[in-house]
Amino acid sequence: YADRQLELDEDAYYYIERGLLYMAANRWEEALADYEKAVELEPDNQYAYNNTGCIYKYRGQYQEAIAMFEKAMSVMGEDKELLPYGNLGDTYNRMGEYELAEKVYLDAIASFPDSLSLYRSLALVYRYQQQYDKALAILAKGYGEDTPEFYGRAEIVYLEMGDMKQFLNCLSKNYNEYTQAELQGEYADGYFYNGKYWRAVQAMKKNLSQAGEDAFEYRMACI
Repeated sequence: YADRQLELDEDAYYYIERGLLYMAANRWEEALADYEKAVELEPDNQYAYNNTGCIYKYRGQYQEAIAMFEKAMSVMGEDKELLPYGNLGDTYNRMGEYELAEKVYLDAIASFPDSLSLYRSLALVYRYQQQYDKALAILAKGYGEDTPEFYGRAEIVYLEMGDMKQFLNCLSKNYNEYTQAELQGEYADGYFYNGKYWRAVQAMKKNLSQAGEDAFEYRMACI
């Protein structure tokens, strides 16, 4: 269908759409060729540059990816899109260039303050550096300090800090967001992460008994 559409209308949009299909099939060279063709037709097409950058990022060609994301950002003008910012930050994160990743995400948050994915990504940058207070602060800024969404995200931060008390506090604050089986699974993860294996086993047994053999939670617990 994509080939037929391009036969009828050789438009940059359709090259980008076919490129996405090639990407989904891991046919990188064909996707790159389609994005190059899209750029020939529309030199200021930010999506062609962004998607090209994604291919380079997935292939570990980080410098090439950075160049493409920066190009996408430079051609978008006043109508800014989130994608290249997030992808540039993720590229720096993968490289271990955490200060550069932080700067990209903070700049992006200034332009897209309602995009929760940016707060999560920046929190991850801080977690990689064990800057847990900063991770909690940015999650609170994005989700609000006393919301189920914040507590759900803060759980893993407290686990990584080794603060079991605050981890359990987050679960208690977020109690209504879980089924009983899911809640026991969370307890099990917390206890296991902190080396309390016997309590982890007991919580997982409760998870199994409450989930039922046909439930997703039961299958995950068995795994």
